[in-house]
Amino acid sequence: LQTVEVIKDRVRDCESVMYASRGLIESSEYVTPDEWEQFVAGLRIQEIFPGLEGLDYIEIVPENGRAMFEKHVRHESNNREFAIWPEGKRDTYWAIKYFAPEVNRGRAMGFDIA
Repeated sequence: LQTVEVIKDRVRDCESVMYASRGLIESSEYVTPDEWEQFVAGLRIQEIFPGLEGLDYIEIVPENGRAMFEKHVRHESNNREFAIWPEGKRDTYWAIKYFAPEVNRGRAMGFDIA
């Protein structure tokens, strides 16, 4: 029974982070990479959630908007190699646009989670 309560608490904590993220996104006209980084730093997720690498911001991108999305993110993030991956044409991509903290970003950027 104690294990069940620990799991329930962890799920509630994750849910709180998702609602906080939603609040940021809905209250901002446009979330920038710096805003996302500052927001995630303020959550102290690595202290509160040991083992959690970070928090990503995913954007839904239609196939006909992929090239423009990639070009925009390359410019915004100063990452000339940004691309949605894995390779392949799909109707819709759910691409990781931002990942924070930066130190753990690694290869997450552009990953299509769909």
